[in-house]
Formats: sequence, structure tokens, C-alpha cells
Amino acid sequence: MHNYSKIIKNLKSEEIDQEYERIRSQSKNRSYSTKNSNYESSKTSFQENISLKNQLYILQEQLNNEKQRTNQLESVIKKLKSSLFEQDKDLLSKCEQKIQVIIEKDQQIKQFQEQIKSLQADKEHFQNTLSEFQELELTINQLTSSYNSIAPNMLDQQSILEQCLDYLNSLNKLINPILYGASPQLQDLFKTKQKYKPRKKFQITELCEKNMNHIREIEKQLVNILELIDQKFINELAQYIK
Repeated sequence: MHNYSKIIKNLKSEEIDQEYERIRSQSKNRSYSTKNSNYESSKTSFQENISLKNQLYILQEQLNNEKQRTNQLESVIKKLKSSLFEQDKDLLSKCEQKIQVIIEKDQQIKQFQEQIKSLQADKEHFQNTLSEFQELELTINQLTSSYNSIAPNMLDQQSILEQCLDYLNSLNKLINPILYGASPQLQDLFKTKQKYKPRKKFQITELCEKNMNHIREIEKQLVNILELIDQKFINELAQYIK
């Protein structure tokens, strides 16, 4: 402004008017240029703002899409985790069931092994019992053989005893008449002598002693057998019978 005042002082009125117009024109042009420049600047800034807003919208939309995609991925991951958890849970349950089955089978195998051991012990016991029964059967067979060997002697002894009784009866018939003062029947006396004359002695004592020895031996063996049965078999047989 100070420069303009100096210039105005040195000019005439027409010149002043011209100068004023020139200055005003310059000022107007300058103002228009400034406004135009400001407008262009504002326009450029507005366009830049619009461009930035558009970019921001695009970025926001991309961000929303990414968020949506992330949510979808999280949902899929949750479903996969849930599915995997259920699968793992089901697999774990199946493994536990199989382990339980294996444990039960192992217990059954142990029980079978114990049963096999018990059966083997029973088998050995039965074999020993069978051996003892076989020995007992052999002893009984020996006793049977001994009895069969003395049975004829027993029959002979019975026959001799019957002959003795017959002889005593015959003697009784001969002696009774004499005791009562009568004479014996000669015919009966003759028959008795003829009947028993060939036998000088009846050998009853010898046969009885021989048979008694056999009988004592048989009794000893029978007692041994009964003791053996009492000691070893009666309780076991009673258990098996129950």
C-alpha cells in the first residue's frame, strides 16, 4: 500500500484513474487468479479426498470381506475342531473298549491257564489214583486166586466133615443099643466097618490147618486193602459223589 501511495502522488488525475484501473484490474486478476488457484486447489483436494474416500471404502469393503472370510474360516476351524474332537473322542472310546476287551481276554487266558494247571494236577492225581486202583485190583486178583486155590480144599473139608458126621451117626446107632442093654445090629456094624475101613484117618486137622493159614493170609490182605481204602479213597470218593 505504501508503494501505491507514492505512485499515486506522482501521477495526474487521469493517470491516477488509469493507474487505479490498472491496479484494480491487476488486483481483480490477482484475486481471480487467487480464487481460481484456491478453487483448483480445493477441487484437487476434494478430488483427492474423494479418491481417498473411495480407496477407504474399497479398503473397508476389502476389510469387511476379509473379516467375513476370517469368520467363515474360524467357523470352519471350529467345526473341524469339533469334528476332530468327536472323532478323537470316538476313537478314544473305541481304543478304551478294545483295551478293556484285551484286559478281559488276558484275564480269561490267566483263568484258562489256572484251569489247565488244576486239570494237570487233577490228571496227575487221577493217574496216581488209577495206579493205586490197579495195584488194588492186582491184590484182589491175587486174593481171588488164593481163594480159588483153597476152595477145593474147603469142599474136601466139607465132604470129610459130612463123612465124619455120617460115621458118628453110624457109631451112634451101634453104641445106643449097647448103652440101653441091647445087642448091636451086626449088619450095621459090618456096613460101618466096610464103609470106613479104607480110610485110616480123615486128615481133618491137616486140612483145617492148611485152610486156616490161607484164610489168615486172606484176612491180612483184606485188612490191608480196607485200611488203604479208608486212608486214601473214601473221602475223595465221597467228594466226587457229591
